[in-house]
Amino acid sequence: MKTMAQATARAFGIVALLALVATAWVWLPSVRPGARVSAVIFPPSEEVRLARERILAKDDVADRLIDGELTLLEAAARFRRINDSSTRSAEDFRREFPGDSDGEKACRQVIAWVHSRAIDRFGATPADLFADCLKRELDEILEQDPGVELPW
Repeated sequence: MKTMAQATARAFGIVALLALVATAWVWLPSVRPGARVSAVIFPPSEEVRLARERILAKDDVADRLIDGELTLLEAAARFRRINDSSTRSAEDFRREFPGDSDGEKACRQVIAWVHSRAIDRFGATPADLFADCLKRELDEILEQDPGVELPW
């Protein structure tokens, strides 16, 4: 008797679980391969979309610096323009990175961003070496121009 009750309870649980899965399958919208379900159900806000665009733009600038297509100062100028496209990120880079000028702070932000990108691309040791080279380059720039004027 006890075994029959357990089997019935198990069968009921399996049927309930299958019904729940089937209901979810019907009610959830179609998801593209690789897409996140949360993005389909709750589209990102305009603020989130713009923040993502800024992140992707900074990734592109960092990759171009790593690949030798941009100089540190050119990358910093582009970062500053990207930062200034949002009052929130403009305040953040000025507050979070040390320096006597916005140019120096933007250079330091670029170095930090490039270090992170280089870790993803090449591993920690090459990324550390590359960041050290950029820091030395910034030190040389600061010796010549403590204000670090960025090209526009």
